[in-house]
Amino acid sequence: MGIMSETDYAKKVILEGKNSYETAVREIMDSECPVVDAVDSMDACFVIMNRLKANYLFVFDELNFIGVLTMQDMLREELEEKVK
Repeated sequence: MGIMSETDYAKKVILEGKNSYETAVREIMDSECPVVDAVDSMDACFVIMNRLKANYLFVFDELNFIGVLTMQDMLREELEEKVK
């Protein structure tokens, strides 16, 4: 399991001069994915992202994958809370 971002593509395909048609996703995806539980607080998620310099977290409910939480998602939520 892993995730492939635009940054991964740029760094590992474009900048290395690889061919998009011949490069498998597994060669460029990030498989070191931080994981959080669906009941974890946003503060805990911010701490994890900051400590690991991560832009996303995989969210699980027990053993079930339920989604990806991005830094952009969290910042948007924080801004919406401040506006209310």
